[in-house]
Amino acid sequence: MGLSDLPIQPFFIERFKNHISSKRIATSYIFVGTESRGSSILAKAFAKTLNCEKQDSDFCGVCHSCRMIEAQTHPDVKVYDPGDARFGIGLARQVQQESMESNYGARYRVNILKNAHSMTTEAQNALLKLLEDGKSNCTNVLLSGGLDEILPTIQSRSIVLRLPPLPADSSATILVGNGLAEEIAKRESESFLGDISLCMWMTENSEKTEQVLQVIAGFGEGTLLPLLAVLEDDENLEYILHLVREVLHRAVLLKHGIHDGSAILESAVPKIANLPSEKLNAIEKALSETERLWKTQSKKTTLAQAMFLRAWMSLA
Repeated sequence: MGLSDLPIQPFFIERFKNHISSKRIATSYIFVGTESRGSSILAKAFAKTLNCEKQDSDFCGVCHSCRMIEAQTHPDVKVYDPGDARFGIGLARQVQQESMESNYGARYRVNILKNAHSMTTEAQNALLKLLEDGKSNCTNVLLSGGLDEILPTIQSRSIVLRLPPLPADSSATILVGNGLAEEIAKRESESFLGDISLCMWMTENSEKTEQVLQVIAGFGEGTLLPLLAVLEDDENLEYILHLVREVLHRAVLLKHGIHDGSAILESAVPKIANLPSEKLNAIEKALSETERLWKTQSKKTTLAQAMFLRAWMSLA
C-alpha cells in the first residue's frame, strides 16, 4: 500500500510524490476539492508519508506510525473537524496551542483542518499566526471546497493543490458500495466526471432526490406548496441547489442535441429541456444569483425559497 494505490488520478499522485521527494515540505497546504475527490484520503496519506518508519518518500501502511495515523490515534497527527458548524476561533486556537507542544517522536506534526472554507476571519487570523511563528516540522493541511473564503495571506503562505475528479473506475466502485448496480454506477461516474459528491448524496437520500426531481420537472405547473416544502430542508439545501444546477446544465445540453446519460436525472432533464430558452435563462440567472449570495447570507432557506419563487413566477 502506498501513494500510487490511492483512488486519485495517477498524474496528480506522480507530481505529489515528486514534491515530497524534494524535501521542501511547506508549513501549509490547501487541498481544494470535495470529499468525493479524495481530499481526506490524500491528507491522511500525506501524514503517513511524512512519518513512515520504513519508507522515505512514500508510506508502507503497516508500520506502527502508519497504523496509528490510520486509526487516528497518532499524537502528532490531528484532525480538526467543525462538523456542520463553522470553523471558529475556539477550534483554531486549539490547533495553535496543540501545535506548540513538543512532538511525541514523529518527524512531522500534521494538522488536518476539515471544511477550511468555513473558517471565520478570526479563526483564519489565528491560523495565520501559527503559519508565521510555528515550528518548522509542523505542517497544516487545509481541506477546502474552494479558495474564495480563504484569506489571501493564508493562500500566499500555502501550497495550493487542486484535486482532479476521481478516475471513473474508482468513483464507480464507491457508488457500488453505496448500493447502485455496477452498470448504473459506471454510467453515473462517467456522467459526473468522477466528481460524485452529489451522486453519493442522491443514492443515500433516494426519497428526497425523487421529491426534488418531481418539483423540478413540474416547474411552472401546479401549486407552490410542494416546492416550498422541499426548500425547508436546511440540512440538505446545499445539495438540493446543486441538484437543480445539474439538471439545468444537462437540460441545456439536451436542448442542443447532447444527451448526458445520467440515469438518476433522466426523469427531470427532458421536461426542463422542453421549456423555451428564455425560461431556462431565467432559472439559470436566479440560480446564479443565489449561488453568489450563498456564502454571505445566514438565512439560506429563505434565500433559496426566494430564488425558486422568482424562477417559478418567470415561467408563469
